[in-house]
Amino acid sequence: MKLKHNIRIAVLAFVALFIGIVEVDAQFVANLGSYDGYWAGSLKNVQNEESTNYLVLRIENGKAKRLFYDEDKQDFEEGDFEKEMTSVVGNNLSYVWMNSGGIWSETQSHSLSYLKDQFLWCVMVRQVNNAKEDEEVEGINNEWNIVYEGSLNFYRSRQALREALLD
Repeated sequence: MKLKHNIRIAVLAFVALFIGIVEVDAQFVANLGSYDGYWAGSLKNVQNEESTNYLVLRIENGKAKRLFYDEDKQDFEEGDFEKEMTSVVGNNLSYVWMNSGGIWSETQSHSLSYLKDQFLWCVMVRQVNNAKEDEEVEGINNEWNIVYEGSLNFYRSRQALREALLD
């Protein structure tokens, strides 16, 4: 009799945990619309905390764009890159852009984690390959990279972004 009672309690506990009778509020779950808006924040170089990179992104319908401040126009403008890619899976968004110039090519990868409403954690990797020969490895192009990390705050509109960062 006691065994049947313990089995019933165990089954009820299992059902409560896995069917949703007991809710857990610790996990924030993103959907595509959770990312829509403007995101901005200062990212720190992981090897030199005094070195920072300010990042501004606009995300709409699962597509990210990097914004830069244009002093002449006194406004934020979208970057112009040769190739851009965005992928969203659950609480993770990945945004990559690539460019090349006369003797260099650059890739910036942004790994964004949706930690809670209106808060993203970002790890950004900037990787540059110069056509100049590496001083330490003969016959190989010089490559360098920097890793930044930090949080991005949410702004519902371009105007809200301007007011927060420019006024």
